[in-house]
Amino acid sequence: NANVFPDRNINDQALAAVQSLPVPRGLELLKDVEEKEAKIKNPSGYLKTAVQREGAGVLVAAEAGDGAEKIERRASWLNANVFQDRQIDPEAITAVKSLGSARAMELFKDLEERKDQVQNPSGYLKAAVKREPTMARAPMVMAPMARSMAFTAADPQKVQKRATWLNANVFPDRNINDQALAAVQSLPVPRGLELLKDVEEKEAKIKNPSGYLKTAVQREGAGVLVAAEAGDGAEKIERRASWLNANVFQDRQIDPEAITAVKSLGSARAMELFKDLEERKDQVQNPSGYLKAAVKREPTMARAPMVMAPMARSMAFTAADPQKVQKRATWLNANVFPD
Repeated sequence: NANVFPDRNINDQALAAVQSLPVPRGLELLKDVEEKEAKIKNPSGYLKTAVQREGAGVLVAAEAGDGAEKIERRASWLNANVFQDRQIDPEAITAVKSLGSARAMELFKDLEERKDQVQNPSGYLKAAVKREPTMARAPMVMAPMARSMAFTAADPQKVQKRATWLNANVFPDRNINDQALAAVQSLPVPRGLELLKDVEEKEAKIKNPSGYLKTAVQREGAGVLVAAEAGDGAEKIERRASWLNANVFQDRQIDPEAITAVKSLGSARAMELFKDLEERKDQVQNPSGYLKAAVKREPTMARAPMVMAPMARSMAFTAADPQKVQKRATWLNANVFPD
């Protein structure tokens, strides 16, 4: 804002949208907008559109407010013109707001069409909201990762179908494996399809499409370690625990419960704990208790990284340095989009 877009600053809505993405992807978008500075008249609009394509954007408070007002106006109209004798109460209106403007309008239309059958419109609406999937509620203020997850689930077969087609027609001699497919499926559908298109276009240069895709997903900050990799990590942890039992703690062995607890941290962190435990062998009388206590002290987000849900991993990555995106946007406004 200070150096690139001082005359057409990236606004708060666009910044909030970019910050809803994992940090690496957010910085990638800001770099992209900087490189295209001469062609972009509205950097804020460009960024919001780009984030929407990712399937992880958030509607900011002002937009949420507009949707809420629209819902209130529609409810007031129905009360004045359709349900004068059995008005929709404030509690029902608040419940409907949790679904967002688009779904609320559908419910109101449905209610109006059934006006002769519905004796209690407030009860009808509240019951309808309860039947909605939890993920569908509060889309106007939904956390970015939840929105991304919802978007991913919209058509989970698209990515798989495309990968199957690529294996049959583009990479018959070096198929995209299950681990790579699972990694791509951890992303919002549009971004996953974008990566598959990218790998198809670079087919002649890519010797290992599976490795290429897994690396690309890791850069997004939203990848998952699939079951096979998780299994390898678990075996490594078990081997190390067995070695410690046989060579260090013969008289006070690490019990299975402690080993299971340590597995929840993933291989890398587990090895650190085992090393720490071994170094303190003379001070630790109960290695099992020591390990279980150490696991409890770990932040919740750090646990079970081998099987952590993709959006949780993405959220953890996003939170790593939330100031990076804001600093970059400020610099762009000053140096690239000053007008």
